[in-house]
Amino acid sequence: MMGPNPPGKALLANGESGQILPQSMHDTDEIPRIGLCVLHAEVAGKLQLSERLGPTEAAYAMERCLNRITHCARRHSASRTDVFEDRLIASFPAPTLTLLAAREMLERIRALLPMKGIKLTLRAGAVMVRDAEACNEPAENLARNVAELVSDPDGVLVSSALRDALPAPLLLRLAPLEAGKDGKPCGPVFKLADTSLPTPAELRKHTRTQRPTLWIGHQGRSWTLDEDHPPLLVGRDPANHIVVDDQFTSRQHARIEWQNNRFYLIDTSTNGTYLLESGGPERFVRGERQALGEHGHFACGQPAESAESGIVRYVASPRAGDLPEGALELGRRK
Repeated sequence: MMGPNPPGKALLANGESGQILPQSMHDTDEIPRIGLCVLHAEVAGKLQLSERLGPTEAAYAMERCLNRITHCARRHSASRTDVFEDRLIASFPAPTLTLLAAREMLERIRALLPMKGIKLTLRAGAVMVRDAEACNEPAENLARNVAELVSDPDGVLVSSALRDALPAPLLLRLAPLEAGKDGKPCGPVFKLADTSLPTPAELRKHTRTQRPTLWIGHQGRSWTLDEDHPPLLVGRDPANHIVVDDQFTSRQHARIEWQNNRFYLIDTSTNGTYLLESGGPERFVRGERQALGEHGHFACGQPAESAESGIVRYVASPRAGDLPEGALELGRRK
């Protein structure tokens, strides 16, 4: 049966089925605690540049700077990048990736030559999502407040929770920020004091510990997905991994899989899928793929508020200790 959906698009081919290993099932559908981060990076100097070069040339120069730092964010697995006229807001699946991205952004902007005597600078602030939840403030706002504490011409500041989640070699790069007259937003703040290129030892540790995973939960069952797993299938057919038995769900409704260094929701249904990510509006996906961000949920064939039992939740790269006990795993790729 067709649901109340917008006009459709061409459907994609269905994915191949994967095997579920017969492990115990734990009756919980709680989302694990999140170790996810938000970075606010502002390029300062636009006004002075506009006065020297004119608004058109200044806007072009700012665009080139923002392209540079956006590339840095994506190089370090940013799950989301929102670019504005003088700043970037990016989400990352892990604290180490966040700090390495911010360090590279700082390096790239510092390498730019002055234009008509004006030197553009970067001021960045990074927080963990759980910082914002504890402060009862949106993560983007908290990251911006941290960035505004940069008193030098440029710099990178991070929250104490993000610092505490870093591996030991990277902790040595950070120093406490002395309290200013305006205080600090929701806890201590640390400055990236050592901005040199990461050592091979730091990068090797980072590579070993930052394997991307996706936790998925539905009606008391849970799965973990990574680059070695086949797609996780969702639909009304009992052969799917996640079975949603209602009239708005197609037999092979959607799949979740790892592609091009990202996790994607790929809709193959008639009625589409409604995706709601933390901090954003509900999006309608039909006959196309949508990259999954930090955490959220989706419903098959109808908005989540109307779906009684078909809501599927997900979290990207939770820490190992945060996964629900007895989580199911998909069979490895062969």
